[in-house]
Amino acid sequence: MRVALYRVAGLMMVLAVALPASAQFGHPLKGSWTGDWGTSRENRTHVVLELNWDGDSLVVDVVGFNEQTWLDYYGHPHTDQLHVVERFSRPNKRTLHYEAVVDDPGAYTKPFTIRWDIPWNATGELIEYICQENNRYLQRLTDDLGQPIFGKKP
Repeated sequence: MRVALYRVAGLMMVLAVALPASAQFGHPLKGSWTGDWGTSRENRTHVVLELNWDGDSLVVDVVGFNEQTWLDYYGHPHTDQLHVVERFSRPNKRTLHYEAVVDDPGAYTKPFTIRWDIPWNATGELIEYICQENNRYLQRLTDDLGQPIFGKKP
């Protein structure tokens, strides 16, 4: 899921533009991708990613994870049995909704769902997000009460 969450950050930005366009011009984001994913030639796993539409929601079905990543930033584990189904939708013009069902019978007793809404910010800046140690994105993460997760608390 860590790989999926990093992929999500970029995909959410694309979808903020693509979802409204797809409603007007059909569904251009559909199909499947299969390939090898990893940090080196020796450390690769075969990933299968399928894109489909369920009404106005883009559904991304991902399998083929290896056990060399974490499920999230806090280090929750997963196994190679991990199966993630992500859903992206625009409930209104100013909101992008993300939802993922995480199913990993090798690590968890039952599937669970994560979800959040991303509000549109017309004056916001799109910041490049890549997985590296000097990432400014982490400095902007806040909890449900608006308090920073990392760094100094006001």
